[in-house]
Amino acid sequence: MEPKVSIIMGSTSDMKVMDQAAKFLEEMEIPFEINALSAHRVPDMVHEFAHNAHKRGIRVIIAGAGGAAHLPGVIAASTPLPVIGVPIKSSNSIDGWDSILSILQMPSGIPVATMALDGAKNAAILAVQILSVADPELFAKFEKELKEGTKTFEKVYLEYNNIKEEDHKHEEAEEGETLPKDQHASVLGKDEESYYYSKHFETASKMALGEVKIITLEEDAGLVLLVKKDISADPYYLETFDLMLRDELEGENHTKAMEDYGKSLDCEINDFSIEQFEIEEIAYPEATTTTY
Repeated sequence: MEPKVSIIMGSTSDMKVMDQAAKFLEEMEIPFEINALSAHRVPDMVHEFAHNAHKRGIRVIIAGAGGAAHLPGVIAASTPLPVIGVPIKSSNSIDGWDSILSILQMPSGIPVATMALDGAKNAAILAVQILSVADPELFAKFEKELKEGTKTFEKVYLEYNNIKEEDHKHEEAEEGETLPKDQHASVLGKDEESYYYSKHFETASKMALGEVKIITLEEDAGLVLLVKKDISADPYYLETFDLMLRDELEGENHTKAMEDYGKSLDCEINDFSIEQFEIEEIAYPEATTTTY
């Protein structure tokens, strides 16, 4: 399989740090390559690498360097690909600050996503997230696991964001408060003026309960992974959003039903109560609108 991520470092001595990125990419089953090229000793080779990386199918470059860490910036100047820079605390480093500032202080128009000192693993995590936006294969892996029931949506969410289960804290309900069973779920509405409006509503409405679907955004701007769940199976939504749900699900029919109900009510004017007070002035409050 052709590599999608290229890990490059200024010296083989940087391998002890950059190996963290390699191990994470292996865990995520992302094909990658590793090279050691010095921006100072073999500048022509570095330029050739950067200039041709995207032509070879590389989608993200992780570049690590220490000391006068010019490698990430030199590569970024010669490639259209996103470059993630890893400053390394080398043996001759000034506590790592020379490496950090060399990568961080890039001129306008030549961006490098700079990680923390020796932060190779975070660089790999970011590379996977960048790939997942444009790489159907990664989302297809999640889709397969969800369909087979080997992972819940929450587990996929944690894996995608590289969050350990023991570090993941659910929002805790306050006294008398109800929270949804699945705190990763979202309500999708069809009314463009609604707070819950989503352009994915039509697609989701045609899906069967439990169905998993990958949506490619316009102009390949990214991917969305949808799992349709039964909103009526969670009392939270029925109790908390009863009025909103009626309006979202029934729309005009719900409004008409409320109007008809209002017309059916018998009202009597209490003249006695009205005559007890003499109205001098009526002050109307400012109009307020609540949108769900």
